Amino acid sequence: MLLSLELIMRLTRPSVLDVLKGIRLIIHTIVPEECRFWKSNQISVCKRPIVPEIGPQGKVLALVELRLHRPVDVNIRREVLRDAQDLCFTNGVVFVAERGSSAIRFIELKGEVLFKPGRLKSRADLLSQLSRFRLSLEGTGPVLQKRLTTHLRSLAAQVENKQIVQINPPLSKSTSICAASKDIFLFADDEQRSIMQLELEYNGVPIIGSRLRQINYSNDVTSVESLYVLQQSAYLAANGAAGGLYGCHLDSVNVERLLRNSSDSC
Repeated sequence: MLLSLELIMRLTRPSVLDVLKGIRLIIHTIVPEECRFWKSNQISVCKRPIVPEIGPQGKVLALVELRLHRPVDVNIRREVLRDAQDLCFTNGVVFVAERGSSAIRFIELKGEVLFKPGRLKSRADLLSQLSRFRLSLEGTGPVLQKRLTTHLRSLAAQVENKQIVQINPPLSKSTSICAASKDIFLFADDEQRSIMQLELEYNGVPIIGSRLRQINYSNDVTSVESLYVLQQSAYLAANGAAGGLYGCHLDSVNVERLLRNSSDSC
């Protein structure tokens, strides 16, 4: 499969390859010599057909979960995705931008997002969760557990699809997604022509996304292909009249083009 340029560049850095050469148990050549990126062959790189992302140690997520072993272990986390455009992984959760459902779907790998009261091992854990939801702490263990279970069921009843990040107002045409931190995400929406900065809250049933700010596309951008955050700045690969690489500091709302497609520098 073809990987994204950014991921291949990371995996083929000399420092990474030198470390791998010194470990006897490494049995894979991650990228063959003839496929590595050098200054002479980076021109006219084709757009990626899929979106891989680094997952838990020893694994890569590419809408399926692949364990780097020989033979490769494959675990299909979800088979039906409605026009999935992009994904990212953080804190044991995969977030997928689904343009077909106008939403962000999440797939948990650790089983910690959708909370189950039966997993609590002590009264202290139970009281901690009740305090989190500002519920009464009075009663015996079974009474407390029933109170928590009832509250979680009431939250679940308010949500149509528990595997979708709840955002109000909802997205229209989600195309790209990027984690700025553990709980802060950027989402690109081509129909609303803007990048949303959201804070995610894990309340035990769905994941709630609260909009912190909205950054509008510049006039010459029609679609965002991918997002990346580095040192408090967001970078986006975009299509448009000319297209190219754009940048925006997260404290600002101004998007400027850094590189133009088919120019001398790109």
